Amino acid sequence: MDYCFMRTDTGYDAIILAMKNESGRYSVFLLADKKQPELWLFEGEEATLKMRVRQWCKTNLPDELKMMKLNVKMNRTAYMKVKAFLQKEKLPYEVKKKDFYVRNKDITFIKERMSRFMENDEA
Repeated sequence: MDYCFMRTDTGYDAIILAMKNESGRYSVFLLADKKQPELWLFEGEEATLKMRVRQWCKTNLPDELKMMKLNVKMNRTAYMKVKAFLQKEKLPYEVKKKDFYVRNKDITFIKERMSRFMENDEA
C-alpha cells in the first residue's frame, strides 16, 4: 500500500508520497509544483514512515511553510465564507475536523483580510 501525507499530516505546506518498492521498503518523495520535479527524500520502513516524514519536514522546510490552525467561529455560513475567501485569494489550505490550516507566512495577511471579508457578503 502507498501513502500520501497531506499538509495536516506533515505539519507543513508539503505533500509527500511514499511508494512501496520491490524490496518491500518505501521510497519517499516530496511532491512539487509544476515548476519543480518531485524530489526523492529517503527510503524507509512502514512502521516509522509518519515519524520520519514529520521529522524530515521539521528539519528541512522553512518555518514560513509550517501549517497554522486558523481560529474562526464555525457555523455553516462562516465555514463557507472562509473557504470562499481562501479560494478567491488562491491560498493553500487544508481542512481537518472543521478546522482550517494555512501557511504560517500567510496567517497575518489572512487574519487582516478575512475580518473585512467576513463582514461583507462576498461568499
